[in-house]
Amino acid sequence: MLHRAPHRGRPTGDEEISRAGARPRWLGDSRRVIYTHDRALHLIDAQTKRSRELFRPPAGAVTDLAVSRDDRSIYFILYRDEGSIWVATLR
Repeated sequence: MLHRAPHRGRPTGDEEISRAGARPRWLGDSRRVIYTHDRALHLIDAQTKRSRELFRPPAGAVTDLAVSRDDRSIYFILYRDEGSIWVATLR
């Protein structure tokens, strides 16, 4: 479950954004959240509650992620038999 966190990562628990998801990372606009769900990487808009899948590996699962300070890149671990670190650019 993802909850709105208006103060940079301190969840208030007052508004559910999504019933699914893990490892949420807020973008600098405090509106969008990148998270993992069902082995894939997703992005959700906290205001509209619209989400979209950004990346689904053909094999394995996205397990951890981080966002660059400028919100232009996502770093994540793609776990197959071993973990590999990947980087993707947000557009």
